[in-house]
Amino acid sequence: MIRNALIFVDDASDDGADAPRSLLVVGGITLLERQLRQLKKAGVEEVRIYSRNYPEMLHDRTAGFSMMPNKISVQDAAAPAQSQWDEAETLLVLEEGVLIDDRVIGELAKAPKAPALALFPPRTVAYGQACGQTVTPGDGAGRLFASVALLPGKFLPRALAAAAKGENPLSGMLDAAAALKSTEIINVGALDLYIPDRRRKVGLLWRPVTAAAESRRATRVILDMAQKGTLDWPARWIHPAFENFLVTILLGTPVTPNAVSLLTGVLGFYATYLFATGQMGWALLGALLVGMLDGVDGKLARVKMLATKLGQLEHVLDKLVEYSWYFAIAAFLAAEAGDGGGGAPWALAILIVAFAWAEVLQGEYYRRMTGSQLDDAGAFERGFRIIGARRNTIMWSLVPFALTESWMVGLWTMGIYTMVTFFVAQWRFIVRLKTYASGASQEISDNFRKSEYF
Repeated sequence: MIRNALIFVDDASDDGADAPRSLLVVGGITLLERQLRQLKKAGVEEVRIYSRNYPEMLHDRTAGFSMMPNKISVQDAAAPAQSQWDEAETLLVLEEGVLIDDRVIGELAKAPKAPALALFPPRTVAYGQACGQTVTPGDGAGRLFASVALLPGKFLPRALAAAAKGENPLSGMLDAAAALKSTEIINVGALDLYIPDRRRKVGLLWRPVTAAAESRRATRVILDMAQKGTLDWPARWIHPAFENFLVTILLGTPVTPNAVSLLTGVLGFYATYLFATGQMGWALLGALLVGMLDGVDGKLARVKMLATKLGQLEHVLDKLVEYSWYFAIAAFLAAEAGDGGGGAPWALAILIVAFAWAEVLQGEYYRRMTGSQLDDAGAFERGFRIIGARRNTIMWSLVPFALTESWMVGLWTMGIYTMVTFFVAQWRFIVRLKTYASGASQEISDNFRKSEYF
């Protein structure tokens, strides 16, 4: 694991402001803060920031950053401190003022040795190509630098000498690495574009940002990249516009994703109270609003890189809220039915929760075993995910029953809907698990073949 990283910060923004472009704000945080959070995610423990023009400004700004590597130091590149990293040390070097994809940084961080350069392949069309640096490795083919390099510490004195003279310190390091036959070239174009937690392929992020106007455009790109792919129909076609509008507002505030999760949970349990006390129309409206808010916290966390372990428990809160709705509806309908028919609503609520929970456990087992999501395993699963019984689709399916005040019929419909969804998921679980097991083990594949009935 690479423990040390290096960033040279001296290029001014194109706005004429007396500040480096690394302090331009994109997605609610500065480019520099984003890069530091990415380095922490990659396992980097110490980062040194060298600047000839802005050392004091950077020192003050980094003091207020959060979720950073353990040690961050800002040094004056015109007169750097005497103590340097050992020449044998390996450094992960990032280019300043560029939005870099986590996957590129992760790929360089696990490279077996330095030097290693992340380059776009020839003829790759990338946004901001004219702003990037062209690197010509030993094969003589000019390629665009993808803003990440793994370099030996012995290159650092040469870079610091260039920075002290006001020259580009990164160019010399890249030229020196490109000239070595031992340099590993990481072809960024070959990286896997599929992101499991987003359940879709997402293009690689690489955007040099030089002015405030470009910051706004780049924020929209990051927001688009934060969108999940495989979803139910309300989350896919109704919620995104509302989520993006609210996230855009929250980006400039200190509101955290966990705060949004807590607020959504409180609103969800208030809807539970409304269901239980018979205020069914308002309760359903609150439940639909909770569904729209549910994607805001995750999207805000992905855009601002604020994901935490506590935030991962948000899914548990979601389930508690959802299941409380079914029992609250049952409680109201049972009270309405009186002693003669109060058992049916409770039985239906238990059935809905049991089948919904069984599907969750089944999907979690598949994910833990295969590393992928069951409802994103293929075209059929993705299509069924759109219409299958989930919190959003179940609540929207109640709308016509709410309009006709046929809540008991709606509860029966919810029960059947959930049960059918589970059995379809069970069928696909068996099919996909067989495919996975057969591909993972020849012995299992042979056993399936030997035991076939037809």
